[in-house]
Amino acid sequence: MDVGHLLLGRPWQYDRDVTHHGKSNTHSFIFENRRIILLPSLAPPTAKFDVLGPVRDVVREPTASVLFCSMSVFETEFQAAGFAVVLLTSDKTPKMEKPLVAWIARLLEEFADVFPSELPQGLPPLRDIQHQIDLVPGAVLLNRPHYRMSPQEHEELRRQVRN
Repeated sequence: MDVGHLLLGRPWQYDRDVTHHGKSNTHSFIFENRRIILLPSLAPPTAKFDVLGPVRDVVREPTASVLFCSMSVFETEFQAAGFAVVLLTSDKTPKMEKPLVAWIARLLEEFADVFPSELPQGLPPLRDIQHQIDLVPGAVLLNRPHYRMSPQEHEELRRQVRN
């Protein structure tokens, strides 16, 4: 078992007092009154799957630089490897074929100024700081409301605020 096989945040770790040591990349815990330290794997990880060689029955589109394979080749490679990675792309989002319901269309027309026709490309620029609170280093923040203070404490607070 590698250190990476431990599932962090699981309740059984609290019972075993599992500790992760980040600098040495180890995990340690106590089992039957013995401290067990899991070290990182010394061997480089090996791939669990073979990299697929050239695909047979490749069909190349004349204008595109993308390779496609037939469904039979895909199914064969999928069964052999046990997994598949597929990338599907689309040029445009398909248009809505059905017309909008009348009450939704009226609602969109009524609030047309709320729904912009074009959205901005990014986030708005950062703005300057409008206000700031300067804190005195080492000062203790008062964490109680002023109305619960005695008149003497309230006067002392008022004096501190003025200074």
